Amino acid sequence: MPMAAWFQRYYGGKARALSSSASDTSTTAQGKEKRMDKVASESKEEEPATTPELPTPLFSSPAPRFFRLLAGASLTQVAFWTSYAFLPAELSGSMGYWGIFGSGAFVLIARHFAMHYVWEMDQISPVAFRICTHTFWGNKGPERIVQIGTTKCQHTSRYIAAKVKGDSFYYLLDIKEGKFATNESEEQILRIFHGLRTDVHGRSGEDDGEDEGGNGTGGGRRKSGGRRWKGGWKGKT
Repeated sequence: MPMAAWFQRYYGGKARALSSSASDTSTTAQGKEKRMDKVASESKEEEPATTPELPTPLFSSPAPRFFRLLAGASLTQVAFWTSYAFLPAELSGSMGYWGIFGSGAFVLIARHFAMHYVWEMDQISPVAFRICTHTFWGNKGPERIVQIGTTKCQHTSRYIAAKVKGDSFYYLLDIKEGKFATNESEEQILRIFHGLRTDVHGRSGEDDGEDEGGNGTGGGRRKSGGRRWKGGWKGKT
């Protein structure tokens, strides 16, 4: 075989092998890139949707620390007086049993207070509002939906006390420690508790400036600032 033909055959085969190897490497890289793009697109599709922000309630006054301390103090009293009652009679006498009775009553009062101290309140429709209180351990309690027109309320400089028809006790809104969503929220809450018609934005059901004739000139009797819902317990205004 001539020397020139041998060189051409030998080095030509190596060149073809190197070209084939480069082609395989390029194909592998492209395949990996496609797989990475596919995984990235799938991960984007599987990302959980962001939870929409809840609207700010009309009133909020969470007090978990206070009620946890109150619960701990009441249960400590029960534990102390229970252990005291098991002392010899010449040491404890009848004080241990009276202590158990008093500390048990303290636990019930603490629980009752927590269940009527409002965590937050908001209006959910023109005919209903939502109210939420605390649990015995200071956590957020279950929500209660109440129809507007079934409450009465009393207003002081510290509390708004609202009583729902059929209940024996009042809900307490601590307006000194709590926060209102807007400057008009307190007035809107009072309108709700008095059974006056209002929408979720605090606007009354009818224009206060118009008279019964509809011309707003004072030719008729003016509205009282809203209309009460029929069929409900109107409460004290």
